[in-house]
Amino acid sequence: MLDIVCGSMVQFQRDRDGKMVELSKPLACHLPSVMLMRTDVFRMVGPFSGKWRVGETIEWVSRAVDAGVRRGSIADVVLLRRVHEQNLGKVVSASSHEYLQMLREVMVRAGFQLDLLDVAQTKKVQAVTTPTDGHELRLLSDGSHLLFTYSLVPHTNLTGLSTFGKDETMVDCSIQRVDPAGKVTWTWSAADHIDPITETLDPLTTSTGEIDVFHCNSIDVDSIGNMLVSLRETNAVYYIDHLTGTIQWKLGGSPTNKDGAAWIQIVNDPQVGFSEQHDARFAPNGHVTLFDDHCGVQTGVARGVDYYVDVSNKKATFSWQYLGTGQSKYEGSFRRYSDGESVIGWGYNPKDTRVLTEVDAQGQDIFDVSLGGEVSYRAIKVPKSELDPSLLRASAGK
Repeated sequence: MLDIVCGSMVQFQRDRDGKMVELSKPLACHLPSVMLMRTDVFRMVGPFSGKWRVGETIEWVSRAVDAGVRRGSIADVVLLRRVHEQNLGKVVSASSHEYLQMLREVMVRAGFQLDLLDVAQTKKVQAVTTPTDGHELRLLSDGSHLLFTYSLVPHTNLTGLSTFGKDETMVDCSIQRVDPAGKVTWTWSAADHIDPITETLDPLTTSTGEIDVFHCNSIDVDSIGNMLVSLRETNAVYYIDHLTGTIQWKLGGSPTNKDGAAWIQIVNDPQVGFSEQHDARFAPNGHVTLFDDHCGVQTGVARGVDYYVDVSNKKATFSWQYLGTGQSKYEGSFRRYSDGESVIGWGYNPKDTRVLTEVDAQGQDIFDVSLGGEVSYRAIKVPKSELDPSLLRASAGK
């Protein structure tokens, strides 16, 4: 028996003659207006949080999922939603930042749950002592995991960064290496190696007043164990020595670094550079790829972009891109594969409902996926050999 049933929604506008013009096909959603649930279920999960002006339904649904609530959906349209200039998502300034903070709180509460279908086991991986940041979970060959965590640093002097002062609470970003027994074997703190005054370009103020100056969102590891780490609020990607923690080079962002790392200048890029990026990776050909949200700038669109990085000459030469239809407000991914094909996850682009696009080696669009307005953090290809349809069917819903 289901605890909650969700209907579908169609968005519309009025034209100049007052006629209704549909803007979308029926969308599966979790707005309160399309939910039908038992009273005892609502009481168990609790009321909607008054903390958030936007995205409060997502936060509530995450609590319902944590509580084991069983959900289902129907295709019937039960809501017509008019889109106009007074919609809360348009009225509230910087609403995308509120979405980010809400999603962060959801991820921190959840940690990571690994469902091992072949042995019917579930394992939880989380940061030690400080809250888990759900942006990345990287499995290493010895069974350890790399993940982000964050801590609040009170009484931080941020004078010189935007309009902040000498007594702010800063959100620091750290990396933990957690072994299979759940013990921390290695840590790295962004605040020890990155100067927010000279390197942070787009600081985010949380709903409770803390200043998020780094916002780490991806980790990749090369053949010798060094890490490629993306920081959204510095518009930069950092290459970190895994033995010393020292930043060896920095791609994008400002030309300064607390460690004195080599600054890799981007050249021949038709969009000049990237901003608020996600999913920085080492490509199979040795290049560096990332998803460029291209948010917070005057021109340009979100894209998957590929650079050839020449560390000795301190240059990153533009190599390839696939352009989206507009800027992405948050999230997104980009992966290139050895056969030349690429997959771009578009994050949240209010002008484009696509979740992902796959393109061939010639850059031709061969596959698009939309999930009715839902947003995906990342999209990756999985070899068919790694999937067992019979196991997936047998494990579904368990």
